[in-house]
Amino acid sequence: MQALPGNMFLFSSFLGVRRENIPDAYCAVMASKYSPRAIAYRLRIGLDEDETPMCVLGLAMVDAAARGVLYTADPVSNDDEVLSISALWGIGEQLVSGAGVADTFRCGKPTLRS
Repeated sequence: MQALPGNMFLFSSFLGVRRENIPDAYCAVMASKYSPRAIAYRLRIGLDEDETPMCVLGLAMVDAAARGVLYTADPVSNDDEVLSISALWGIGEQLVSGAGVADTFRCGKPTLRS
């Protein structure tokens, strides 16, 4: 499935969810498909509800000094020969929400050199 334009951070995400709160977090992520922002996006782009499927991913968190996101194709240039890594100090929520400013690294796949 190809990424839709401008859809990053469209749905809710949660970090550090305790085991007993997983059902509530799951419901909140699924419900975010119907947030005013998500609905406005679908209307602006001209998509029906069934054209924006949802999924929820749960991962165990590890203690880390920095967090980031790795794209296997550079989302800026759409170059599939370039890896793009955005990272910042602390927890990843600032990166995911757009509240923090990340350092971005781009590396060519054949050499993995920036």
